[in-house]
Amino acid sequence: MKKMLRNSLVLLLVAGAFLGCQREQEAAMQFEVGINKTSIPLRVMSGNLVFHSGSLVLEEIEFEGELQGNDGGEKVVEIDQVTTIDFASGNATPALPDIVLESGTYEELEFSIDLFEGADTPPLVITGDYTHSNNEVIPIRFEYDGDELFEIDAEQVTLSDDQNLEVRLLLDPVFWFSTVPTNLLDNAILGPDNVILVSEDSNSDIYEIVVSRMKLNSAANFF
Repeated sequence: MKKMLRNSLVLLLVAGAFLGCQREQEAAMQFEVGINKTSIPLRVMSGNLVFHSGSLVLEEIEFEGELQGNDGGEKVVEIDQVTTIDFASGNATPALPDIVLESGTYEELEFSIDLFEGADTPPLVITGDYTHSNNEVIPIRFEYDGDELFEIDAEQVTLSDDQNLEVRLLLDPVFWFSTVPTNLLDNAILGPDNVILVSEDSNSDIYEIVVSRMKLNSAANFF
C-alpha cells in the first residue's frame, strides 16, 4: 500500500490571466512541480548545502474537492500520464494537461502525485553541492526510489470562469536535509565520480534522516 508524503511540500495557488477558451462555467488549473533551491547553512558554520537540479517522474495526478452550491458534491479529476519534470528548467516532458473543473468554490481540496515505478532509474533525483568544513565543494545527489504518494491539502479555493489557476507543488530538500549533522556529510562516502550519493544503498544513515523528514506533516502555504 502506498504511503502519503504530506510534509515539506508548499502549494502555491496563483491567480493568473485566463489562457485559451474554456467552455461556459468551467475553469482550468495548470499543475507544476519544482524544488526549493535556497542555500542552507548547517550546524557547523562552515558547512553549506544547496540544491539546483534533478528530476521527478510521475504517472498520475489526482484532484479531489467538494464543490459548494446546489449542484455541488465531490469532484475527482485524474491525469494518468507518465511525465518527467526537469527541476533545472522547470519543463515537463510531455507537458501536463490542465485540470479542467466546474467553476465555483471548492473545499477540502486534495492534490496528490503518484511516482512512476516502471523505470530503471529512481523516480526522484535531486542534485546540488555541499561545501565541506574544509571549504571543498563536493557534488551531492539524492535518489529516492520509494512508492509513496506526495499529497497536500487545501481548505478552500474559488475558481472563476475567467481565470486560470496555477498549482505549484514545491518539494523541499532544504527542509529534508536541515537536520542532517554536518559531520555525517563531511564524512560521507564518495562514489567513483567523487559525488556524495545519498540513497537507500549509499550513505544510508543520511538517507534515513532525509526520508524521515519527508514523512513529517506540515501545513501548506498559500500565496
